[in-house]
Amino acid sequence: MSSQSAAENAQSVQVLDELMQKLSLSNEASVKEAAAALASFINGRIEDLDTPVRTVEALRKQLANKKDAAAREKALAAIQAIAQHAEVSAHVEPYLVALLPHVLAAAGDKITAVKNAAIAAALAIAEALNPNAIKAALPPVVSSLRNAQKWPEKMTALDFLDSLIRTAPAQTAFRVPDLIPVISEAMWDTKKEVKDRAYKTMEQLCQLIVNKDIERFIPELIKCIAKPENVPETVHLLGATTFVTEVQEPTLALMVPLLDRGLAERDTAIKRKAAVIVDNI
Repeated sequence: MSSQSAAENAQSVQVLDELMQKLSLSNEASVKEAAAALASFINGRIEDLDTPVRTVEALRKQLANKKDAAAREKALAAIQAIAQHAEVSAHVEPYLVALLPHVLAAAGDKITAVKNAAIAAALAIAEALNPNAIKAALPPVVSSLRNAQKWPEKMTALDFLDSLIRTAPAQTAFRVPDLIPVISEAMWDTKKEVKDRAYKTMEQLCQLIVNKDIERFIPELIKCIAKPENVPETVHLLGATTFVTEVQEPTLALMVPLLDRGLAERDTAIKRKAAVIVDNI
């Protein structure tokens, strides 16, 4: 490394330390300014590639500070500012994905200001993501939906998915088979708000399924997930369908739960109809 590069790296580290200190010491009125300054620096041309790592570690440490709600809120404000920068740098994007699990977890914070800051930061990350990074971003979202103890975290995960469906439909469509089972589980959550929100997300997700033969049945198929008592009627509807379009994974991901329940019905006529649908496919 040349002496000039070494000097530039040392300067980057010094500037970062100063900006993080400014963020930590900022009051309610100046926190946005401090967060914006950090975002501009981190998304700028930085010679020292370890600088984003240091920034992420510093923000993660603040997020983990259980005793200082203000520190958590400031870290989330900085993450939001970094994600909402006019030009999110390619070297910063992977770190936004790395911070996502911590941001989603903060959406369940008992302090309202921290919770709101986490929701805003999570949605900012969703908007900033390169569509090709969706596969990497989904595991923490799925984990939140399945394992979160606090329902606002689940709501934020569903909002995050809604943003991906809107901003990167082509890439999200490839993940439909992975997402349908997870959102189906959320549709049976004990919290009504989560159930209702999951239903809406499922409707949005299923718009990405391209199959002319079942398009008109999609609302009924979604209803069957929420209300299994609708299975016999929906099986009858699908039983009269001739499948011309090739049935691919996203379509199967939506249909298999219905067929599984149809084949498990006591009524032999329903079992037979479900078998006919499988044969038609």
